[in-house]
Parts: sequence; C-alpha cells; structure tokens
Amino acid sequence: MEDPAAAGWGPPSDPQWESLSNCKWGASPNKDEDTSEDEQTFVAYVNRQQQKNKEEQQTNATLKGDNSDQMWPGEPWIDSQMMSIKLTIPTGEEGWEEARYSYWEIYRGVPTLWGTMGIGCPAYHEPTYFVEGQNHTETPKGLPILRMVFWEKLIHEQDVFNDIQTQATEHSIRHSWKALKRDAQLKQRIAKGAVAQLEDM
Repeated sequence: MEDPAAAGWGPPSDPQWESLSNCKWGASPNKDEDTSEDEQTFVAYVNRQQQKNKEEQQTNATLKGDNSDQMWPGEPWIDSQMMSIKLTIPTGEEGWEEARYSYWEIYRGVPTLWGTMGIGCPAYHEPTYFVEGQNHTETPKGLPILRMVFWEKLIHEQDVFNDIQTQATEHSIRHSWKALKRDAQLKQRIAKGAVAQLEDM
C-alpha cells in the first residue's frame, strides 16, 4: 500500500495552511517586503478583534462573577465573604447561619446591615446605633462606632468603612448607580457619626 505522506495526504506544507503567526501575513513588513497593504490590514483587523474579544470576556467575567453562583439575588447584594462584618440569620429548622449575601444601607434613618441566603430566600436586617466612644478603649481597628440592636455586637470603625468601600467597589464594577448613590449617603452618615463620637470624647 502506498505511503499516505508520499501520496500527498500528509500534513499540509503550504504556508497558507500554517498558523497566522507563522504565515507571511503575520510577518513584519521589514521582514517581508512583498507583504501587501491589504494583508497588513487583515492581520491588524484580526489582532484587534482578538483583543476586543478578550477584553469583552474579561469584562463579562467581572460583571457576572462566578457563573456557578445561581443564588445571587441581584443588586445591591454582594457576596458576604468579601465583607468584614457578618450577619447571622435564621435558616428554618437548621438553626442560624451567616448570610451568603449582604449589604449596608441607611434604612429608617440608621445604618442597617441586610442579609439573605440567596434568591427566593427571606431577607433579614440588623439595625445599628452609634455608641459613645468614651465608654470604650481604642483598638487596632479604631473605636467601636456602632452596635447591633439585636445581637448587641460592637462594630469598629475600620471594619464598617472597609465594608462600605468593598460594597461601593462591587457596585461600581456592576454599574449600579442607584446603589452607589446610597453607598455615598451611608459613608457620609457613618463619617458624621464618627466625628460626633470624637467630639464627645
């Protein structure tokens, strides 16, 4: 039987079948003076399209996050794993767990932390109030600035401001302009409370 390669059935050796980077269209005009303007234009077009597709994929990955996360309830919720302050919420007969998604906002005039386990699940909120600074000693995270109403947990300055920044960054990436506006109001309210706390000391 005749050798397939000898009969011309082997891998193509014609340059037109090689990869774009190896063919003459991918070569620099300095290396190949015969390269036409049309060929140069085609290569530039292909390179631009590849770069554009890559950028779109990166943007989509950033906006959508983990594609396996089917429980995300939408904006303004963000993944609680990124937050310093966790909210423990009831989960039926199973007891209590840390909320998978949360966000801060000014609700009924006070900084409030919301939490839920995901889409279709109940949302719970924990209001807070400003504490008096002179009753507490300063820590590496600053003074305790808020206290949760129900859990009575103290929240320090650094933690709450870190959470607000994390939340605002996520909302900015997702182009959640209404949420960003609420983030700014929240930050202003917390800062005002912190200044008042320092003045009382």
